[in-house]
Amino acid sequence: MLKRFVPLVAGVLVAASGAASCVGKVVISGGEDVAPPPAVPEAGRVEAGPLPDEPYEGWRVLDDYDGCTIHYPGSRAVLPPPIRWQPCGDHSEAATPACRAMVLDWERRPLAREWIHGASTAFRRADGTLALMIGRLQDDATYGVVADVDGPVLAAARTVPSQCGLAGGRSDGDHYFWTVSNFFVDSALSGAIGGSVTELRPKVLAREGRGIPVHAAGRPGYLKDFSGIASWADGSAVATFSPSEPRPGKGPRFAGDHLLWCNDDGFGVYTLAWGGRTLVFHDGMRSLGTDGTDLVWLEGSAAGPNGVFTNVRIVTSPFTADPAQIQRRVLRTDLDGHAAASNDFVVGCGYASRMAYLKRDGANVYGLLLVRVSDGYAWHLPTVPESGFLWQSPLAVTCDEIFLRGQELDGDGGFRSNIARVRIDSLGAPMPP
Repeated sequence: MLKRFVPLVAGVLVAASGAASCVGKVVISGGEDVAPPPAVPEAGRVEAGPLPDEPYEGWRVLDDYDGCTIHYPGSRAVLPPPIRWQPCGDHSEAATPACRAMVLDWERRPLAREWIHGASTAFRRADGTLALMIGRLQDDATYGVVADVDGPVLAAARTVPSQCGLAGGRSDGDHYFWTVSNFFVDSALSGAIGGSVTELRPKVLAREGRGIPVHAAGRPGYLKDFSGIASWADGSAVATFSPSEPRPGKGPRFAGDHLLWCNDDGFGVYTLAWGGRTLVFHDGMRSLGTDGTDLVWLEGSAAGPNGVFTNVRIVTSPFTADPAQIQRRVLRTDLDGHAAASNDFVVGCGYASRMAYLKRDGANVYGLLLVRVSDGYAWHLPTVPESGFLWQSPLAVTCDEIFLRGQELDGDGGFRSNIARVRIDSLGAPMPP
């Protein structure tokens, strides 16, 4: 079975009837020459390797989780070494920005082309440093790793190949979670583990059941089953959502003490002091992102007879949990007006990034958009198949770099998933608003 690179879906922002919608209908407007996101050569099936000897040396079994055999490190001495970085390669497009890619220095699973899970994520710790959540496909385990980008590995867990998988979830501060999927029983049977990066033994947050039981992790607790926020200490309810207040919807994530989401009522926020409320509303809103300092989103207006917004803008406000304190400011038009309805902004240190199209030579070229929040100036990094590293989606932005998922040449004529970091000062002159 073959695997193909699939970037985030992008299209035209379309009006929703009656209310704001965080995920609108996605179409490509008729008659325009829109270049599709580049395809990557097919990369191969992930196959299970032989079962490892039990137990892993220096690791312990998480004995209160049923269904999957999960191991955690017995001491920090057995954690894997820190992430290493190397130049992305001497390729015409990738060599222009100062680009470094993660070194894939472990034995991959037999018969597989991938070294890491394509859904690896990032989150900002309480001290402002950046951590990556990487699903490593090793020969002896599916290996979930939480690591500082320029520091030590903080936490890790292992599951037996072919039995269970680990997928990193939306995390914030010094807390994280992994969704655990039991492939042996049913691919839809999932649980969750997680906790503080200061503790080696993860907590069991949810045991196996249908659907995804945990949706976000942060300082106040973890969002469980969309019913409330559970305590890190013992799983008891920190908050239960009232039917009379706005309830968490799509894309929930914590920013400090605040839980944010989007649904048909606009962008919502929950705090322990105030409960749930609609934070921002505008017909045609999409793609909210925040780092707890800036809010950035898209607004579409002037919908034509086909429902396509002809005017799409990038809008910002200083972060607040009080709707009365929103200070809406238009940054710029959203390039050529094509908006990815499911593509939230990643915000950090005065920048916002998402995947977007830019019209070049009569065609809309897929790539990475980076916007400066102070003045709306922007850069666009095109994703070009001839390059050695294809930008796929941003993970985080710091004051100096963009971190992103992508696909790189694997040396065998194919592409493999990896994570890269690109220096902002290497991008050249930005485009004015």
